[in-house]
Amino acid sequence: MAEIFAGRNQWPKKELALDYGIQKDKENRYEGILETMEEGYFEVDLKGDYTFVNDSVCKIHGASREELIGLNYKKYMEKETAEKVRKVFNQVYQTGKPYKLFEWEIIKADGTKAVDVSAMRREFSREMKSSRVPIVVEGLLSHLLPKRCLTHVVVLRTRPQVLEQRLHARKYSKKKIRENADAEALDIILWEAVEAHGVGKVHEVDTTGIEASKAVELFMRTLEGKFPSHPGKVDWLAEHFKLD
Repeated sequence: MAEIFAGRNQWPKKELALDYGIQKDKENRYEGILETMEEGYFEVDLKGDYTFVNDSVCKIHGASREELIGLNYKKYMEKETAEKVRKVFNQVYQTGKPYKLFEWEIIKADGTKAVDVSAMRREFSREMKSSRVPIVVEGLLSHLLPKRCLTHVVVLRTRPQVLEQRLHARKYSKKKIRENADAEALDIILWEAVEAHGVGKVHEVDTTGIEASKAVELFMRTLEGKFPSHPGKVDWLAEHFKLD
């Protein structure tokens, strides 16, 4: 196009260059939005290989962008899930229409399964809207549920040494045992809960050496104002890391 106009005058060439500059600026801003958004965003080719992933997808996988580009979808999900994804990809390709609200579980680089926290929050919010009774949610990620949906967040604590013994019995790898014990000593889940919900909603109960029923009893006493369970009461930092 530029060569055709070049023999007559220069203004179309300048206009093309200006259009190209504007387009590149739009593309850069578009990519900037994709990189900073909390939702995972990715693009694949016709084979299902990653051609683009944003930072959120890298975090979900626990892998770098270089490791993910070119990775086929069958490599990071169970066979049954991969078949569902193949059908969805094929439907989008055949119809040209987007497929909304399709979520799947992926296998991270270290072999663990990743959870889409945004999808979990949306699903929980839908369940809350349809429920007419109080709900108790138990799970490793329950403290990340929507703030507006929760009245109390109880973080159950376990002494790191005891936690290590339990995970060893479950045949966890040494790396995963260490990661979990360190996270417990550093109060990671506790302070994630405080950051998400505020110190007034969060309680912590040391469950080391007690039955589940006793932990429930302690929390009920907290609601009655008879047992202090404010965050920060439990401290295993020096013990675990052998600090002087």
